[in-house]
Order: sequence, then C-alpha cells, then structure tokens
Amino acid sequence: MKQETNPAVGQDNTPVEQKNEIDIMSYINPFLAIIILSGALAGTQGWLKAFDFNSLTGDFGTMKNAAQTFVGSGGTGAKQGFLFGLGLIPAVMLSVGIMSIVEQTGGMKVAQKVLTPILRPLMGLPGCASLALIASTQSTDAGASLTRVMFEKGELNGKERLIFTTYENSGAAAIGNFISIGAAAFPYIVVAMGIPFAVILIMKFIGANIARLILNKFYKEEELAN
Repeated sequence: MKQETNPAVGQDNTPVEQKNEIDIMSYINPFLAIIILSGALAGTQGWLKAFDFNSLTGDFGTMKNAAQTFVGSGGTGAKQGFLFGLGLIPAVMLSVGIMSIVEQTGGMKVAQKVLTPILRPLMGLPGCASLALIASTQSTDAGASLTRVMFEKGELNGKERLIFTTYENSGAAAIGNFISIGAAAFPYIVVAMGIPFAVILIMKFIGANIARLILNKFYKEEELAN
C-alpha cells in the first residue's frame, strides 16, 4: 500500500515551518523588500529599476493608435469599476509575492526581532508589520492585502489590525498621492516640499495612537478577534 505523505512535514519528517532557519538571506531579503516597497529608487535608470516597486508593477500597453489603456475613457457603472479594479491586481500580486519570498526565507522572523522594539512603543505593532507599513505608502491596495495576509496568519491580532488600518487609511498611499495629486498644490506651497509630507506622516502616527488608546481603554482583545 502506498504510504501517504503528510504535507505538513518534509521527507525527513522535519516540520516545514522549522526549515525556515535564519541565515544571511533572512537579513538581506527584508532590506531589499523595504527598498522596493518604499519607492526610494523611483525614477532611477538601468539595473536599479529592478528594485523600484512602480517599475516592477509596470504599465499596461496603450490601444493601437490611441492614448488610452485597456480601461479606455468615458466608461460608467459596474463595467468601468470592474476594469479599474482589474488594474489594481498587479500591484497587489507583486506585494503579496514579495512578502511570501521574505517570509519563506525567514525574513519575517528577522523583521519581528529587529523592528518590534521600534514599532511596539511607536504604535503597539509587531515588527512584521513593517513591510505592510512601507507598502501602504506606495499603494493602498498593497498595504491592505499584506495586512489581511498577516491577520489571517495570526501575525497581527484584532486590536493590532485596527490600529494599523487606522494608520493606513489616513493619508493613504502618502508618497504616491503626494507626488501625483499633491503636485497641483506645489506652486502655491511657500515652505519646503518635505514639510507638508512630514506633517502627513506625523498625523498618521497620531491617528494610529488615538485608535490605540481607544481600543486599549474600551475594548478587550476577544471582542476584536474577528
């Protein structure tokens, strides 16, 4: 009789999760992921573009003899909404894929160990939230998808998820929106460009901590489990 293999263990009967030992790549991959998701190399040329999130996400090709992508122009209703939602999928796929690579190589353990002493007093979050935090500055959908993955895997509890989503929702995709939509106000800003952006980030942290105080005072963890 053919013996069935337990998918939870390897051929040497070692649990799969125990094989993700921390090595040099466990430290390198989270660093590379943060560089990619942060947009620090946006606008670079040559091989450095391989480490920019927007470059990796790419662009849809334009229709022949037209300036529009497959979404077109002038659409309405559910059909236009479907095409818009379809255009968000690549960024979500890419961000979840990056997180999976980091996790499978032990990078999440490193992030948990190194960044928890920073994020825990700052917002009451574990260090593993750092990748989603960085991703949310570029894409609301990427940050949201990573947050859901971490919650479903038990890396964030209900209270931490609510604190984190408060941070993400206020000033969502701060970098992308500040550079694109906010550019319309640049000619009228009389201070350095970095000051308004710094205010946005500071208020995001303040909002997360207001939510943290409310949840700690009025709610118990079991009430926020779902």
